[in-house]
Amino acid sequence: MRGIMISGLVFSSFLLYGCAVSNAGAGKITAQPAVSFVPTDAGRQDNAKDDSSYDFGRIQAGEIAEHSFVLRNKGQKALTITGTVASCGCTSSSVRKKSLAPGEETFLDVKFNSKGYSGAITQFIYVNTDDVDNSAEKFIIKAEVVPQTGK
Repeated sequence: MRGIMISGLVFSSFLLYGCAVSNAGAGKITAQPAVSFVPTDAGRQDNAKDDSSYDFGRIQAGEIAEHSFVLRNKGQKALTITGTVASCGCTSSSVRKKSLAPGEETFLDVKFNSKGYSGAITQFIYVNTDDVDNSAEKFIIKAEVVPQTGK
């Protein structure tokens, strides 16, 4: 019994040490928006909400909700979009143009399939680039999925 406890303590120590080492550089990550992107409606004086997120509001279960974010290369060099990743299989995303010259824009098209969902949802979409200083930008979609009416 004592041998099992000691083995458990040794394993736990290695596990904690591994987590501490893998998080050692975590302080270098910033939560500020990427310099290379300007999401939808950026610069509008009448837009009070965060431009890297979009709320579909109330949608019926089974509905497919769509939104397009605008991406702009604000850098001084060409920017290559290497891919997009959604946090769930219910959300798909694509970028219309993969290479952007300085100042050039494209769209990030997002679709959320609400089938099988109910209540408040939040999904994340990550745009990956070749920008060494900011290799990924996070976008957020939200909705309140309500039951279908009339069925």
